[in-house]
Amino acid sequence: MTGDKSQARADRDRRGRIATAAAFFIQGLCFAVVVTRVSVLQDKFHLSNGQLTIVLLLVPVIAGLGSVACGPLAARLGSRWVLRIVQPVVCLTVAAIGFASTLPELYLAVGTFGLFVGAVDATMNMQGAVTEKRYGYSIITAFYGLWSMAGILGGLWNAAAGKLGLSLGAAFAIAGACGLAGSAASGRFLFSKAEDVAPVSEAAAKAAGAAWVSTSWTVSIAATRRCWSSSDSASRTAPISSAERRSSSAIRPLTASAPRSRSCDQPARRCSTSACACVSFSTSTEVASRARPSATARRSSAICRSCSSRASCCLYRSGPRG
Repeated sequence: MTGDKSQARADRDRRGRIATAAAFFIQGLCFAVVVTRVSVLQDKFHLSNGQLTIVLLLVPVIAGLGSVACGPLAARLGSRWVLRIVQPVVCLTVAAIGFASTLPELYLAVGTFGLFVGAVDATMNMQGAVTEKRYGYSIITAFYGLWSMAGILGGLWNAAAGKLGLSLGAAFAIAGACGLAGSAASGRFLFSKAEDVAPVSEAAAKAAGAAWVSTSWTVSIAATRRCWSSSDSASRTAPISSAERRSSSAIRPLTASAPRSRSCDQPARRCSTSACACVSFSTSTEVASRARPSATARRSSAICRSCSSRASCCLYRSGPRG
């Protein structure tokens, strides 16, 4: 039962991701089709440079108003329904710009285009945010990659339409019809307001990230232990002399008041670390295999487990203490 629910969620996430990608693609296509034929529009309406600047300025200014206006609607209805309404309008206004015959009609069509382009920009990014939340990792860059790809295809389509001798209205209408069909087909798979939740997949991704951090710290601590153990072993590569072996029976337990040799002061600062017990164990094993310590020496090694990792070695070599 759990496996069926997980599979159903994965299928739903995949369909929503494809629908969101389609929204980005259609937006890039429609925008590029209009922008790449600006020079044709200027020649058709005999626009001066000042008039052309006004036409081009209408799109970003009014688009900002559209983005702000659709915010409350998306919060109330969900970005899915707003996007399903405004994106088809963008496709229709693309055709309206192509078929405009007077300058007021052009201004009206371009203004409407900018208004709804802003609304689409806001709502498709909301869908992208929901998709990222459901997957648990960044996806938005892939959507913008599709937007850019669609822009290239829109420019290529305009070039092909010019070669075919299509009118501006026909070229814009064909591109708008393709976008309209894609929006109608994919819009029903967009994520609804109720699906804008933190799903199991995101929780699993966060848990995996926490596990990775925990594992990385464990590996770092283990590497530190190995480094310390290797440095301790390297400091004891010289054979233990017979005098040191004879002095091992005179070793007494290390206490807080007992004096330490100078070489043990620095390692003693590692007493509170988790690596002390591991390194001390290897020290105790090495000493036992090479010198066969007496009961007193074994007791000293046990104290070393809760003390410095090198205290056992230093204490062993320092000889009897008075």
